[in-house]
Amino acid sequence: HILGFDAVANLGIGQRFAIGANVPFVLYQEGSSGLPPSVSRFEAVPSSALGDMGLTMKGALVRNEGGGFGLAALGNFTFPTGGRDTFVGEGAMTASARVLAEYTLIVAVAQASVGYKLRTDRRTWPSEEVGGFRFGDEIPWSVGFALKPAILGVDSGNRQRWELAAHGWLPAGPVGPFGAGEPGSSALSPVLLSASDRIEIGRYRDTFVLVGAEVGVTQAVGTPVLRGVLGLGWAPRAHD
Repeated sequence: HILGFDAVANLGIGQRFAIGANVPFVLYQEGSSGLPPSVSRFEAVPSSALGDMGLTMKGALVRNEGGGFGLAALGNFTFPTGGRDTFVGEGAMTASARVLAEYTLIVAVAQASVGYKLRTDRRTWPSEEVGGFRFGDEIPWSVGFALKPAILGVDSGNRQRWELAAHGWLPAGPVGPFGAGEPGSSALSPVLLSASDRIEIGRYRDTFVLVGAEVGVTQAVGTPVLRGVLGLGWAPRAHD
Protein backbone atom coordinates (compact mmCIF):
# COMPACT_ATOMS: atom_id res chain seq x y z
CA HIS A 1 0.00 0.00 0.00
CA ILE A 2 1.27 3.46 -0.92
CA LEU A 3 0.19 6.98 0.03
CA GLY A 4 1.93 9.63 -2.04
CA PHE A 5 1.58 12.95 -3.77
CA ASP A 6 3.06 14.82 -6.72
CA ALA A 7 4.01 18.48 -6.46
CA VAL A 8 3.40 19.96 -9.92
CA ALA A 9 4.04 23.44 -11.34
CA ASN A 10 3.36 24.58 -14.90
CA LEU A 11 3.92 27.91 -16.67
CA GLY A 12 2.26 28.92 -19.92
CA ILE A 13 4.48 30.86 -22.33
CA GLY A 14 2.51 32.66 -25.02
CA GLN A 15 -0.50 30.91 -26.49
CA ARG A 16 1.14 27.71 -27.70
CA PHE A 17 3.83 26.59 -25.25
CA ALA A 18 4.09 25.54 -21.60
CA ILE A 19 6.92 24.24 -19.42
CA GLY A 20 6.60 22.56 -16.06
CA ALA A 21 8.18 20.42 -13.35
CA ASN A 22 6.93 17.73 -11.02
CA VAL A 23 8.38 15.97 -7.99
CA PRO A 24 6.73 12.77 -6.67
CA PHE A 25 6.84 11.94 -2.96
CA VAL A 26 5.88 8.78 -1.09
CA LEU A 27 4.52 9.79 2.30
CA TYR A 28 4.03 6.22 3.45
CA GLN A 29 4.35 2.76 1.95
CA GLU A 30 4.39 -0.77 3.26
CA GLY A 31 5.12 -4.14 1.73
CA SER A 32 6.49 -7.60 2.34
CA SER A 33 9.40 -7.85 4.77
CA GLY A 34 12.39 -10.05 4.13
CA LEU A 35 12.84 -9.07 0.49
CA PRO A 36 15.40 -11.35 -1.21
CA PRO A 37 18.64 -9.88 -2.62
CA SER A 38 17.35 -10.60 -6.14
CA VAL A 39 14.66 -7.95 -5.57
CA SER A 40 16.30 -5.33 -3.34
CA ARG A 41 19.45 -4.59 -1.36
CA PHE A 42 17.23 -3.98 1.66
CA GLU A 43 14.95 -6.38 3.50
CA ALA A 44 11.93 -4.05 3.28
CA VAL A 45 10.80 -1.01 1.32
CA PRO A 46 11.46 2.37 3.00
CA SER A 47 8.40 3.88 4.67
CA SER A 48 8.87 7.19 2.80
CA ALA A 49 10.77 8.18 -0.33
CA LEU A 50 11.44 10.81 -2.97
CA GLY A 51 10.76 9.91 -6.60
CA ASP A 52 12.39 11.07 -9.83
CA MET A 53 11.98 14.76 -10.58
CA GLY A 54 10.52 15.49 -14.01
CA LEU A 55 10.69 18.34 -16.51
CA THR A 56 7.73 18.65 -18.88
CA MET A 57 7.07 20.61 -22.06
CA LYS A 58 3.92 21.02 -24.13
CA GLY A 59 3.36 22.74 -27.45
CA ALA A 60 0.04 23.30 -29.22
CA LEU A 61 0.46 22.44 -32.90
CA VAL A 62 -3.20 22.90 -33.85
CA ARG A 63 -5.27 25.00 -31.44
CA ASN A 64 -8.96 24.25 -30.91
CA GLU A 65 -10.32 26.52 -28.18
CA GLY A 66 -13.39 27.11 -30.31
CA GLY A 67 -13.98 23.41 -30.91
CA GLY A 68 -12.95 20.90 -33.56
CA PHE A 69 -9.63 19.13 -34.02
CA GLY A 70 -6.56 19.91 -31.94
CA LEU A 71 -3.04 18.52 -31.86
CA ALA A 72 -0.26 18.91 -29.29
CA ALA A 73 3.26 17.60 -28.70
CA LEU A 74 4.44 16.70 -25.20
CA GLY A 75 7.93 16.02 -23.89
CA ASN A 76 9.12 14.75 -20.52
CA PHE A 77 12.55 14.21 -18.95
CA THR A 78 13.09 12.56 -15.58
CA PHE A 79 16.21 12.75 -13.41
CA PRO A 80 17.36 10.07 -10.93
CA THR A 81 16.55 11.92 -7.71
CA GLY A 82 14.88 8.76 -6.36
CA GLY A 83 16.61 5.45 -5.74
CA ARG A 84 15.66 2.11 -7.30
CA ASP A 85 15.39 0.45 -3.90
CA THR A 86 12.53 2.80 -3.01
CA PHE A 87 10.48 1.33 -5.91
CA VAL A 88 9.65 4.87 -7.09
CA GLY A 89 12.89 5.73 -8.89
CA GLU A 90 14.45 4.65 -12.20
CA GLY A 91 18.05 5.12 -11.07
CA ALA A 92 18.81 6.76 -14.45
CA MET A 93 17.50 9.47 -16.76
CA THR A 94 14.55 8.90 -19.07
CA ALA A 95 13.21 10.91 -22.00
CA SER A 96 9.80 10.61 -23.62
CA ALA A 97 7.75 12.32 -26.29
CA ARG A 98 4.07 12.01 -27.17
CA VAL A 99 1.57 13.32 -29.68
CA LEU A 100 -1.89 14.13 -28.31
CA ALA A 101 -4.87 14.42 -30.67
CA GLU A 102 -8.22 15.79 -29.58
CA TYR A 103 -11.60 16.49 -31.07
CA THR A 104 -13.93 18.65 -29.00
CA LEU A 105 -17.52 19.80 -29.24
CA ILE A 106 -16.91 21.96 -26.13
CA VAL A 107 -19.35 19.92 -24.01
CA ALA A 108 -17.75 16.61 -25.06
CA VAL A 109 -14.15 15.73 -25.88
CA ALA A 110 -12.44 12.66 -27.36
CA GLN A 111 -8.66 12.29 -26.93
CA ALA A 112 -5.93 9.84 -27.88
CA SER A 113 -2.15 9.88 -27.49
CA VAL A 114 0.84 7.75 -28.41
CA GLY A 115 4.54 8.24 -27.85
CA TYR A 116 7.93 6.76 -27.06
CA LYS A 117 9.88 6.55 -23.79
CA LEU A 118 13.65 6.07 -23.85
CA ARG A 119 15.47 4.58 -20.88
CA THR A 120 19.17 5.42 -20.70
CA ASP A 121 19.80 2.35 -18.53
CA ARG A 122 18.02 -0.88 -19.32
CA ARG A 123 17.98 -3.50 -16.61
CA THR A 124 16.55 -6.85 -15.57
CA TRP A 125 14.42 -6.94 -12.44
CA PRO A 126 14.35 -9.09 -10.39
CA SER A 127 17.66 -10.71 -11.25
CA GLU A 128 17.95 -13.08 -14.21
CA GLU A 129 18.56 -16.03 -11.83
CA VAL A 130 14.93 -15.84 -10.68
CA GLY A 131 13.43 -15.12 -14.09
CA GLY A 132 13.35 -11.33 -13.99
CA PHE A 133 11.90 -9.09 -16.71
CA ARG A 134 14.00 -6.93 -19.03
CA PHE A 135 12.91 -3.30 -18.65
CA GLY A 136 13.76 -1.14 -21.66
CA ASP A 137 12.07 1.44 -23.87
CA GLU A 138 8.29 1.81 -23.90
CA ILE A 139 5.41 2.99 -26.08
CA PRO A 140 2.94 4.90 -23.87
CA TRP A 141 -0.64 5.28 -25.11
CA SER A 142 -4.00 6.58 -23.93
CA VAL A 143 -7.58 6.99 -25.13
CA GLY A 144 -10.25 8.95 -23.32
CA PHE A 145 -13.62 10.61 -23.44
CA ALA A 146 -14.75 13.62 -21.37
CA LEU A 147 -18.18 15.14 -20.91
CA LYS A 148 -19.60 18.29 -19.34
CA PRO A 149 -22.51 16.90 -17.25
CA ALA A 150 -24.40 20.18 -17.63
CA ILE A 151 -25.60 18.80 -20.96
CA LEU A 152 -27.44 16.13 -18.94
CA GLY A 153 -28.96 18.70 -16.62
CA VAL A 154 -26.82 17.52 -13.70
CA ASP A 155 -24.50 20.49 -13.21
CA SER A 156 -26.39 23.76 -13.59
CA GLY A 157 -23.26 25.82 -12.88
CA ASN A 158 -21.30 24.03 -15.63
CA ARG A 159 -18.34 23.52 -13.31
CA GLN A 160 -17.69 19.80 -13.71
CA ARG A 161 -15.94 17.61 -16.24
CA TRP A 162 -16.41 13.82 -16.17
CA GLU A 163 -13.76 11.70 -17.81
CA LEU A 164 -13.37 8.00 -18.60
CA ALA A 165 -10.05 6.82 -20.02
CA ALA A 166 -7.77 3.85 -20.60
CA HIS A 167 -3.99 4.13 -20.60
CA GLY A 168 -0.86 2.03 -20.42
CA TRP A 169 2.25 1.21 -22.42
CA LEU A 170 3.87 -1.49 -24.52
CA PRO A 171 7.51 -2.63 -24.40
CA ALA A 172 9.64 -1.32 -27.27
CA GLY A 173 12.97 -3.11 -26.84
CA PRO A 174 14.74 -5.32 -26.12
CA VAL A 175 11.38 -6.92 -25.33
CA GLY A 176 9.02 -6.20 -28.18
CA PRO A 177 5.25 -5.66 -28.07
CA PHE A 178 2.79 -8.52 -28.56
CA GLY A 179 5.39 -11.19 -27.75
CA ALA A 180 8.12 -10.01 -30.14
CA GLY A 181 11.77 -10.00 -29.07
CA GLU A 182 12.76 -11.36 -25.66
CA PRO A 183 10.02 -13.04 -23.58
CA GLY A 184 8.01 -11.13 -21.02
CA SER A 185 5.86 -8.87 -23.21
CA SER A 186 2.62 -9.40 -21.27
CA ALA A 187 4.31 -8.60 -17.95
CA LEU A 188 5.48 -5.26 -19.41
CA SER A 189 2.14 -4.28 -20.98
CA PRO A 190 -0.07 -2.71 -18.29
CA VAL A 191 -3.58 -1.49 -19.09
CA LEU A 192 -5.50 0.67 -16.62
CA LEU A 193 -9.04 2.04 -16.71
CA SER A 194 -9.66 5.35 -14.93
CA ALA A 195 -12.61 7.60 -14.14
CA SER A 196 -12.52 11.11 -12.69
CA ASP A 197 -14.56 14.23 -11.93
CA ARG A 198 -12.92 17.65 -12.17
CA ILE A 199 -14.81 20.41 -10.31
CA GLU A 200 -14.03 24.11 -10.73
CA ILE A 201 -14.54 26.26 -7.63
CA GLY A 202 -14.25 29.95 -6.78
CA ARG A 203 -15.58 33.07 -8.46
CA TYR A 204 -13.17 32.85 -11.40
CA ARG A 205 -13.10 29.04 -11.51
CA ASP A 206 -9.30 29.07 -11.43
CA THR A 207 -9.18 26.58 -8.56
CA PHE A 208 -10.24 22.99 -9.06
CA VAL A 209 -10.61 19.69 -7.23
CA LEU A 210 -10.17 16.38 -9.02
CA VAL A 211 -11.47 13.10 -7.62
CA GLY A 212 -10.85 9.83 -9.41
CA ALA A 213 -9.95 6.17 -9.29
CA GLU A 214 -8.41 3.60 -11.59
CA VAL A 215 -8.20 -0.17 -11.74
CA GLY A 216 -5.71 -2.49 -13.38
CA VAL A 217 -7.11 -4.47 -16.29
CA THR A 218 -3.98 -6.60 -16.79
CA GLN A 219 -1.58 -8.19 -14.28
CA ALA A 220 1.58 -6.56 -15.62
CA VAL A 221 4.43 -5.71 -13.25
CA GLY A 222 3.48 -2.82 -10.97
CA THR A 223 -0.16 -2.59 -12.06
CA PRO A 224 -2.32 -1.66 -9.05
CA VAL A 225 -5.52 -3.49 -8.20
CA LEU A 226 -7.04 -0.14 -7.23
CA ARG A 227 -5.64 3.41 -7.07
CA GLY A 228 -7.48 6.45 -5.74
CA VAL A 229 -6.60 9.98 -6.85
CA LEU A 230 -7.35 13.30 -5.16
CA GLY A 231 -6.00 16.47 -6.76
CA LEU A 232 -6.10 20.17 -5.93
CA GLY A 233 -5.02 22.76 -8.49
CA TRP A 234 -4.85 26.51 -9.02
CA ALA A 235 -4.54 27.89 -12.54
CA PRO A 236 -4.78 31.72 -12.48
CA ARG A 237 -5.62 33.55 -15.71
CA ALA A 238 -6.15 37.15 -16.72
CA HIS A 239 -9.70 38.39 -16.05
CA ASP A 240 -11.65 41.29 -17.51
